[in-house]
Amino acid sequence: MNFFLRETWELWYWAMFCPSKLGLRLYEWSPTQDEDEWSLQTKVREFLLFQPNFRFIAQYLLLTLSFSLPLLLALWIYGQPLGWLFMFAVLLTAYGSGLFVVLLGLHTPLLFALVYLVNVKVYSLKLVHTESLLPFLPQLSSGLILGTLVLSLTR
Repeated sequence: MNFFLRETWELWYWAMFCPSKLGLRLYEWSPTQDEDEWSLQTKVREFLLFQPNFRFIAQYLLLTLSFSLPLLLALWIYGQPLGWLFMFAVLLTAYGSGLFVVLLGLHTPLLFALVYLVNVKVYSLKLVHTESLLPFLPQLSSGLILGTLVLSLTR
């Protein structure tokens, strides 16, 4: 467990300060077929999306969750009714932005925490407004079920 945690923080350090070491570590985990110099620079996108390495994904999610602790604390203190939905959106945004720039993906929860803490009232008003635009829950769930059914039948 200590090795896993040390390796997790090493990944953050390498992503922050030594991207070449991060690329070499990713290459060690999954070497590509080409033997040219560009193949040594394995992209993080391959590990998060195309060739899932569950160890790397677990480390990435652990770092993302640890950086989202200030946001979780702020959501708990200010007690927004749909704060968990905001947290879920932040984690999805962190994963999506990590596909392009790993540093941005890791620090997305911190950026969202800063934006949230600047003005909590504006966030809560926008959340209530967005909730009023959505259809009722039975309509939303039946639409999701019907859409999933149609997509599964067309496959």
